[in-house]
Amino acid sequence: MSALDTLMMLAEGKRPTGGLLHTCGFEGLGAEGYGEEDIVERLRMAPETISPEAVVLAAPGHLAVFDGDRAYLADLAGENIARLWVLSENDRDAPEPGMSVVFDPDMAQARGDAFLSASDHPALDPATIGKVEELGREIVAASDHRRARAFAIRAFGTPEGGAALFAVYRQGDDSDGSPGFAMAAACWGASEVHIVRDHAGELTASEARWTPHVTA
Repeated sequence: MSALDTLMMLAEGKRPTGGLLHTCGFEGLGAEGYGEEDIVERLRMAPETISPEAVVLAAPGHLAVFDGDRAYLADLAGENIARLWVLSENDRDAPEPGMSVVFDPDMAQARGDAFLSASDHPALDPATIGKVEELGREIVAASDHRRARAFAIRAFGTPEGGAALFAVYRQGDDSDGSPGFAMAAACWGASEVHIVRDHAGELTASEARWTPHVTA
């Protein structure tokens, strides 16, 4: 079974006969999970069939599928899925609650909107670094938060086609300025770019509150 076959079964909420590592981690749809059973159950609550028109991109160690308002990105170990991200533009009815903590992901104050360390992405053609940074800035520009940063955590491909996954830091506009991360994914071809944001993740981050308690 190929990694794509495994991913197609997972997308439909079906437990694959193989190809998903038991230690696989999951992020997306406003939640985090760990392990085969947990991942299958989460996707079973929001099943989707990957269409024949979906854009499929692959490189050693990577698989990405962009299908309308959903994006699937996976780290691979051979043909086994070692880590999985599922992003959707659609809201979930009840995203998992979260709690913000005070932090600054850019302690160096580099004064940039998008960050990418080329050495972290060996499957990314160096000629494509500027493209990925440009996509990160585009994602940040679409944010209406007071402060936003896009960190490329996965990227692969060439100028002709590839995919990238971003962790997007945002600081809320409310009185306590609650910080949080939400995911966004992008793929590109010779003449087209497609961006998918994890809307449920954004909602979870927006609703999270930093509420410290002083104990005796």
